[in-house]
Amino acid sequence: DATHGDTLFPASLLHFLMPVYRGMGHKLLLHIFLAGAFMGFYLRTFGLRPVAVWWGAFAYMLSPIFVSYVYAGQDGKMYVVSLLPLVLGLLERGMRTGSARTFSLLGLSIGLSILSAHIQMAYHLMWFVAGVFVLRLFFPLAGAEPLTGTGRIRRAGLFGGALALGLLLAAIQLLPAVAYVKDPAGFSVRSTKTDYEHATSWCLHPE
Repeated sequence: DATHGDTLFPASLLHFLMPVYRGMGHKLLLHIFLAGAFMGFYLRTFGLRPVAVWWGAFAYMLSPIFVSYVYAGQDGKMYVVSLLPLVLGLLERGMRTGSARTFSLLGLSIGLSILSAHIQMAYHLMWFVAGVFVLRLFFPLAGAEPLTGTGRIRRAGLFGGALALGLLLAAIQLLPAVAYVKDPAGFSVRSTKTDYEHATSWCLHPE
């Protein structure tokens, strides 16, 4: 019941092109670079000056809480953190322009975040993205025209389509988990012990 890990994430192709340990290192370095590139893409959405965009991108890609994931080999967390500014940038641009193409790319980005090895962080990312979406329905970016009722309905439909596309892309990761939930006794190693004592056995005791 731990899904497929990052087996289906595109960057895992590196494991087949070189030794696994080397592929892992290249994946981590690649996503440090992508985090900066995607943050630059996101910051440009706000019309910032190039110096501010470059500074923000470097600060994001080299932030200690992100780069330190390399030490622990937390590739799944790095995937989601690097994809976050891409998802937000596409959402902001889609809400401003109403472009179906932009929302389609948003759906693909959402699907990729779910296919990462850290579905929990993808879950939290989606709550944040949903919050930004609701915010932009009523409070557009500075300089953007306020949305009319028809515009809001169109954006809501496109956002729903983006979510559906993302879930469809990630279905190969999600559907097995649904099957486990339907019949946990046959699959999950945690299903036979569900009392409070067992649950708290995982905690870090004060002593």
